Amino acid sequence: MSEKNKKQQDAKIIVPKHMKGREAGLHAFNVVIDPLLMKFIDHKNHVVPGICQLDMSGVESIDYDAAHELMTRLQTSIWPSWPEGVALQFINMNPSVGRTLMRAKADVMAEQEGNNDG
Repeated sequence: MSEKNKKQQDAKIIVPKHMKGREAGLHAFNVVIDPLLMKFIDHKNHVVPGICQLDMSGVESIDYDAAHELMTRLQTSIWPSWPEGVALQFINMNPSVGRTLMRAKADVMAEQEGNNDG
């Protein structure tokens, strides 16, 4: 058991404090998540399980459009290729940012279900 735990990879992203709203969200996903995910893939292209933490303490606010764009990207391009065994955690998140993200996520999921109906 302990052997397995040693192999677990953890990584933390800190979104820069000076970024606001849309800029912070896009930065998090364009600049940070892709390279971060590579930390969970070893040289043999195997996934190393772990927790990928997105530290949101620097994000004081996010507008709905940015949150919607972020959640759309998550649902359409990031989750489908997300490695199994790697958890994504948003940490130190301002409650209003969390609410905006959750609202956007619900809307995106509802839109996708609507699109699937043909």
